[in-house]
Amino acid sequence: MAELASAVALLGVAVGLSGGLAYAYYSWLHSYAIEGNVMLSGLSDSINSHVAVVAEEFVNGSKVWIFNYGRQELTISRVYLDGSLLADGWEVVDASSHRRVEGFTPGRLSVFIAPASTSVVIYFSNQLRLEVRGRP
Repeated sequence: MAELASAVALLGVAVGLSGGLAYAYYSWLHSYAIEGNVMLSGLSDSINSHVAVVAEEFVNGSKVWIFNYGRQELTISRVYLDGSLLADGWEVVDASSHRRVEGFTPGRLSVFIAPASTSVVIYFSNQLRLEVRGRP
């Protein structure tokens, strides 16, 4: 009986520690929340087109870390910086390899890089619109 009680107590301690570590990790992840405002809108299929802005930086150029958790690759059709159309001068790179990529591959974290600005509006080829504004 004592062995059973000690096993249950040990299991309780293990579950408690796991829960505490999970909460600490969750809190740590959310401590890196985005400083600005993010808006996602469009006419695309909500099941197939999902992106999440993981981080953004508007200090030394504009950088937006975007994770595509949908089922289809997303390609950019046009980009606006501070309300002006930017025909070129921007690029998308894979976050881990830092190699230039053509679009946002499902299940991958990519970085959109452009000249310095205070707001970025990205239109994807499927009419999805992503707007990221830095804090003033």
